[in-house]
Amino acid sequence: MEIALSYTIHMQNRYTGDIGDFGKYGMLRGLCTGEKLGIIWYLVPDEQHNDDGNKTSYLDHDKEHPTKLNVKRYRNLDPELYDKLRKIVKDENRNVAAIRVNDILSTSTNVFFEEHVPRFDRKEWLQGAHDLVQSCDILFLDPDNGLQVKRMKKPSKHVFWDNLSVYSSSQSLIIYQHRQRKSLNAQIEEQTRELREKIGNRKIYTLTFSPNPDKKPEPKPDRIYYIISSINDSRLPEKELQRFCNEWKGLFTYHFAADPTLCSPSIRAAVSH
Repeated sequence: MEIALSYTIHMQNRYTGDIGDFGKYGMLRGLCTGEKLGIIWYLVPDEQHNDDGNKTSYLDHDKEHPTKLNVKRYRNLDPELYDKLRKIVKDENRNVAAIRVNDILSTSTNVFFEEHVPRFDRKEWLQGAHDLVQSCDILFLDPDNGLQVKRMKKPSKHVFWDNLSVYSSSQSLIIYQHRQRKSLNAQIEEQTRELREKIGNRKIYTLTFSPNPDKKPEPKPDRIYYIISSINDSRLPEKELQRFCNEWKGLFTYHFAADPTLCSPSIRAAVSH
């Protein structure tokens, strides 16, 4: 589906190219190689009343070159991604369509759903997303806030529970979730329990992202990614998640499988934030 850049100019584009995007697209590039990926952006009207989206210091340069600290912390992990995001920010071309146009996620194999998400009635929107991504192996659901909660001031920023039933159980799902004002352990336990009730007997894994790997006494995660395996568990196996987190150590952390029978006590005990 081809969407002109002008279509998304008034969408929530201020996050494009920030440190969260570096982690998000680095994760997708690192985990989904060789699979057909469907990206479902939950696009909402732009908001300019706060400073969200200004976390771009990881792209800071000394003259024409990245600072030595940024090279070590970030660019060395994925130089191509880093350079493309820096160009987007530098050229003031911060909109989600620029991710597709700059081939940050290969447009030759992946598909992008870029329709404005309705506030409540999503029947047609979901059907459009389903039709576009039905041939994909892995789906990435990218709302502003994350999963449905009891009180939603802005419903369009959330994935409703019934949205999950639209997609095939043969597809793996990756769902973005923003950190809530509670302990990380409590949030993960609560949300994976709710996910388990909705998706049945499929494995659920959790990755967290910490934008500052050098923060003392330890990095502080502010983003969560819930990864739901396909029914046959043939994609995104646990060892691949662990491999990726080892490569991005400090930024990404692998936590555990939601079902306690699927992980060892040592892994369960690792969730201590």
